[in-house]
Amino acid sequence: MVRSRATDRGSSRAPSPAQTLAAWSWRFACCFAFWLVLATRGGLALPDILAGAIAAGVGAWTSLALIPPVATRVGAVATVRFAIRTAGASVVAGVDVAIRALDPRRSVKPGFVSHRSMLRPGLERESFVAVTALLPGTLPVARLGDDVVQYHCLDSEAPVERSIAADERSFVALLRDSVAVVTDVRRRPPAEEPPPC
Repeated sequence: MVRSRATDRGSSRAPSPAQTLAAWSWRFACCFAFWLVLATRGGLALPDILAGAIAAGVGAWTSLALIPPVATRVGAVATVRFAIRTAGASVVAGVDVAIRALDPRRSVKPGFVSHRSMLRPGLERESFVAVTALLPGTLPVARLGDDVVQYHCLDSEAPVERSIAADERSFVALLRDSVAVVTDVRRRPPAEEPPPC
């Protein structure tokens, strides 16, 4: 369990003006690049470029209001560890799914498992859920309350929830200075397991 004084305050550290400007610049660049991809079929004139820049600027500003930037620093070592872990888990899960599909002797026992997340609702949790959706054999399908994510899996008897929890701990290690997104789950009861399919 990862905790900090920021967790006890219950609020994330607000980004500085420089971090907000950097977030806006990055989002503007992404929006403008996407606009260029869509608009370059018939060639570009100066008025088109100006219109695209204005639209990208408004889009980036709107995104700051909808998804405010947070003062997050990502640990380089933790990032490498998480990438290696995720890539390895993806390969192992993909091989397992392929074997189950091609070998009739391997049982498939689909069902649902519930994972009580230690991440507070928001961008960080949704990012983690999106990562787990990329792993073969598991698929997030529902939110049960404020902190429980339900997953569909191919083998409900496998330690799927334990694996998801380990992946989440690895993901939390990335949020080196933003552990305020982590909730205190030590006193919470375990998530109730739904019935199998």
